[in-house]
Amino acid sequence: MTRIEQKDNGRKGRFILYHDDEAAGEMMYVWVDDSKIIIDHTEVNEAYNGKGYGKQLVMKACS
Repeated sequence: MTRIEQKDNGRKGRFILYHDDEAAGEMMYVWVDDSKIIIDHTEVNEAYNGKGYGKQLVMKACS
């Protein structure tokens, strides 16, 4: 089972994807203004490659 948590401090933030309560990937971003972000880093742990977790992180940021 996977879940994604968002942590945001108002200027920067990140989404963390967990697989069975273990961090499997993350995506970091910076706020440009009140409605736009720049994604500056996305990484999925090698053990979880090929499962679409990077795409899930990006889609979460777009929703």
